[in-house]
Amino acid sequence: MAGETEDEIPESGAVFTFGKSKFAENVPSKFWLKNDVPLKIACGDEHTALITENGKLFMFGSNNWGQLGLGSKATVSKPTCVKVYSQTGGRALGAKCCLRHLLLTLQRDLRGT
Repeated sequence: MAGETEDEIPESGAVFTFGKSKFAENVPSKFWLKNDVPLKIACGDEHTALITENGKLFMFGSNNWGQLGLGSKATVSKPTCVKVYSQTGGRALGAKCCLRHLLLTLQRDLRGT
């Protein structure tokens, strides 16, 4: 972070993480999404939801209870797009991460219909 230039962050923005966890080892880190802008973030006890400007949902963190919605219980250390809801033509509007589950607000995407 220190000594980095502003040119290293794309115009779409970046997400920064801080603090000790199973994933960051108390070292600040950052990531960005190709061709999309981070819009909303929700954090649970050990998992995180990220909603983009295009209505995509990315999840990462602990997944012992399947709270990431990825169809498995494997822990995920990098943001991973959740595709299940997109099959219904939905766009993520909001997310609330709880201790062992996720609440997601969707809107049907009527563009192109």
